[in-house]
Amino acid sequence: MPANIANQVFLAILPWILLVGLVSILITVFRIFFLPRLKGRLGEASINFRTQRLLDQTVYHLIPNVMLTTPDGTTQIDHVIVSMYGIFVIETKTYKGWIYGDEREAKWTQAIYHRKEQFQNPLRQNKAPVAANAGTPVCPRCGEVMVLRTRRKDGSQFWGCSAYPKCKGIKQVA
Repeated sequence: MPANIANQVFLAILPWILLVGLVSILITVFRIFFLPRLKGRLGEASINFRTQRLLDQTVYHLIPNVMLTTPDGTTQIDHVIVSMYGIFVIETKTYKGWIYGDEREAKWTQAIYHRKEQFQNPLRQNKAPVAANAGTPVCPRCGEVMVLRTRRKDGSQFWGCSAYPKCKGIKQVA
C-alpha cells in the first residue's frame, strides 16, 4: 500500500515538475537567443533618444540604422549624425566586463569572469574601402586615404591624412 501512495503523490506533483522544467528551458532559450538582441536594440534606442533630446535638431541630424553595401556584402551603422561640423558615426555596444583590443586588430575580446568572446572591431566595422581609381591620394607617411581640407588662414586647399591627429601627413593640391 505505501508504494501506491508514493505513486499517487508522484502523479500529483508530476505536472508541476514538468511545468518547472518547461519554464526553465524557456528562460534559458530567451537568455541565450533573445536577450542579447533585446539589450542591443534598447541600447541603440537609448542613444537615439538622448541624441534627439540633447543635441540641437537645427544643427545635428540623426540618421539611425544605416545599411551600406560593401564589396564583402553589407554593413550596418547604428547612428550617423550629420552636421555642419562633420559626419559622426556611432557604433553602440552594450557589453559588460573587460574589453580588449587594438585599433589595428580585426577582432576585439570581451572578458567576463573566465569566459571570453570575440567581436568585430567597431573602429574597423564601418571603414569604407576607397576604389583605386577614385582619384584620392594616399598618405605618404602612413598609407591611409587622404581628405581634401581647407586652410583657415587663406582658404587654400590641401590633402590631409584621414588618420589626423595621429598622422600629420599632407600633400599639396595639384
